[in-house]
Amino acid sequence: MILLGTNSNIHWLVDVAVRAGYDIAGIIDDDYHDQKQFQDIPIVATQDDLITNRQHYNGYQFFCATNWQPDDVLIPVQSRNRQKRFELINLLESQQLNVATIISPSAEVSTYQVSIGRGTFVDSFCVVSPMDKIGNYTNIYSHANIGENTVIGDHCVLQRHVQLAGSVTLGDRVYMGFYSLANRHYMHIADDTFVHPSMTVMRDTVPGETISLAGRDLRKIYNRVVEQ
Repeated sequence: MILLGTNSNIHWLVDVAVRAGYDIAGIIDDDYHDQKQFQDIPIVATQDDLITNRQHYNGYQFFCATNWQPDDVLIPVQSRNRQKRFELINLLESQQLNVATIISPSAEVSTYQVSIGRGTFVDSFCVVSPMDKIGNYTNIYSHANIGENTVIGDHCVLQRHVQLAGSVTLGDRVYMGFYSLANRHYMHIADDTFVHPSMTVMRDTVPGETISLAGRDLRKIYNRVVEQ
């Protein structure tokens, strides 16, 4: 396997990939090509090499290792990483490369009607329940628990200890922070929703919504109905 892009915790990704049966050949990342390596992992080529010598890479599988977080004007690197990740994924798709899916042997993944897309990462100690469907290029980190009959879209991030009740649907590019919960059956988390760490969501969201207790433009997370 060749990793496309990098991240600060890349050796954990390598550890999980190796335990899942992959051999890591190196990294392609133009940001570090002149350094010849990234955290002791060799840089094996440039992105142009990958395009120019496409046939040379037919025997490899690829995985996008650059992570993304929601844009934050106070932290410019987050926006750049997001842009970089999607550019690398576009490269994988445009060159029709063989994209790997990495599932930790320590994850509990049901064998009943589960679908996990290409380029997706399922970390150690995650639970994927019967009839779950997970899209492409989605990262699900350790101890996330996904209830049965849940649908997760493309390019989502479920950080550590995220909990999803059964029959929840997530759109594309949904980011759920550490310890956040979608705690109501049949709810829909819309495209580009950002759920801050430790937040509990009990209603549908609208596209691009941020669920947070910070800032002034806040909406109620749950409207209690009081019977008269």
